[in-house]
Amino acid sequence: MLRLENVKKHYIVKTSPLSKSQIVKAVNGVSFEVAEKESFGLIGESGSGKSTLGHLITRLIPLTEGSIYYKEHDISNSKGKDLQSLRKDIQVILQSGKEVLDPKMTVREHLEAPLRVHNICDYKDYDKRLNDLLSDVGLTADVLDKFPPALSGGMLQRVTIARVLAIEPKLIILDEPVSALDVSIQGLIINLLMDLKDKYGFTYIFITHNLKVIKHICSRIAVIKDGEIVEIGKTEAILNAPQSDYAKLLVASILNHQK
Repeated sequence: MLRLENVKKHYIVKTSPLSKSQIVKAVNGVSFEVAEKESFGLIGESGSGKSTLGHLITRLIPLTEGSIYYKEHDISNSKGKDLQSLRKDIQVILQSGKEVLDPKMTVREHLEAPLRVHNICDYKDYDKRLNDLLSDVGLTADVLDKFPPALSGGMLQRVTIARVLAIEPKLIILDEPVSALDVSIQGLIINLLMDLKDKYGFTYIFITHNLKVIKHICSRIAVIKDGEIVEIGKTEAILNAPQSDYAKLLVASILNHQK
């Protein structure tokens, strides 16, 4: 479904007006493939480039170099209608609904927007569509006319998921989707995401520090350091017997922190 070839994202930065420009290699020559309906994980410490990689795949930021193929179509430079069509197929879920939901828009307005933009169904069918979406994420219709500040963190994330479900994408980038939630809620959202994957047949790319989540939901993972993949393979193999020095340190560090 997805193939990355030597993907790079470099930034030119200056720490002050008189300083020399420096190149920050946020992503530096990443290549991997993700199969249809696979759950693929990306792990690495903060600043490793994993979120930048997610933004490149969703074409929220341009590539510096390399190619990204979606279903064998090169989407590296997609623009206009091609990019809008791509937005229907590839979506992202971030770590907190507070980051993406406008506090001045009702839940109904948030869920109707993607239906309207992508012409998913007739307006007369909106109510049924919204009720079905809410049911799928474990919410009821009484939240439709509420504003985001009136909802809990878990409910906000469910609304965010419902908004993504509205257009039935094929590939979803999950960027730390439960890290901002209480531990008691995290498991519920993870189970919800897995149930939705089974129902809709999504392909997931899961970005997280949480190895328990990765082990539970991902069949393969890639370990990223300084914008480069240092190890890639089956989840159990890497978590139980990492080969690279960095992967050994990262897995040990995260496991110790999560005890």
